[in-house]
Amino acid sequence: MPLELYNIQKSYRNTRVIRNLSVAFPEGAITALVGPNGSGKTTLLKSILGLVIAEKGEIKWNGKSIAGDHLFRKNIGYMPQMPEFPGNLKVHELFKMVRQLHAGEQEDPEMLDIFNYKELESKALGTLSGGQRQKVNAMLCFLFSPALLILDEPTSALDPISSEHFKNKLEAEKKKGKTILITSHLMNEMEQLADKLLYLLDGNIVIDSTVESLKQSTHSERLGEALLKMLNKNE
Repeated sequence: MPLELYNIQKSYRNTRVIRNLSVAFPEGAITALVGPNGSGKTTLLKSILGLVIAEKGEIKWNGKSIAGDHLFRKNIGYMPQMPEFPGNLKVHELFKMVRQLHAGEQEDPEMLDIFNYKELESKALGTLSGGQRQKVNAMLCFLFSPALLILDEPTSALDPISSEHFKNKLEAEKKKGKTILITSHLMNEMEQLADKLLYLLDGNIVIDSTVESLKQSTHSERLGEALLKMLNKNE
């Protein structure tokens, strides 16, 4: 497994947000992180991104600890749910800055073509609609073909056609062997995309299963129905 977490623990003041969590994320697969608000999903993602430092545990990428390894971030394509871009910058200026950080790396221009970069490049980021900002978010995420994709509610602001384009790209990246983590409150979307599902509750993983196994074990046709049955069983 390229991405492995061992006994991760994180607290904020006196509140334990992640509780000795261990999990491995396979390559060539999409893993959905699901759970109620406050379950620890965001903290878990930020721990992998290096934006939050756990007080206990270890995160490994391809068998090597990421602690103190600032170059690990170059393996990551990250789509936050609500991207915060400098409003006064134009789109092409933002891309210029990002390209300078990745000097010499090969680009994947597919998302730029899909989301019509040319129509957006001269616009100031502060003038973009929510959907346009999310397109910029997606274009940056995929630009340098990262091996690890971390996507937080990635289709939330996209129109239906753009959403389908995005999902098609995600499937293509999975076939290339990428490790993909995604959060979403849309069960039908998770059923369509995810190979594996992790359900977090109070900082613990209470369900770790492939989507198909979860549906089969609960005799359910829909993922949402299967999840509800499993959670009721675990109460």
